[in-house]
Amino acid sequence: MGNLDEVVEKIRVLECPTGQLGIRIEEILEDYHLGDMDSVRIEEDEDINLDGTKGYSIEIPEEGETIRVFSTAGLDDYVEKVVDAYIE
Repeated sequence: MGNLDEVVEKIRVLECPTGQLGIRIEEILEDYHLGDMDSVRIEEDEDINLDGTKGYSIEIPEEGETIRVFSTAGLDDYVEKVVDAYIE
């Protein structure tokens, strides 16, 4: 679980151009060799959107874990910033 904890900490500090969050998360997962990227699913999850945040679910089958990520768009919608991430 140590690697997943480190991954979540890296995700929590992400800021990137809007629309690039999934790519940045994939890069982090690849850096930590967490599963085959063809089997990892990163999807926007409208069911967990909260108070202006956008929710994402990241399923990592090899670890049997799901990471939830919440982000907000910055001014003028140019930047997306992660405001929370956790292992479920």
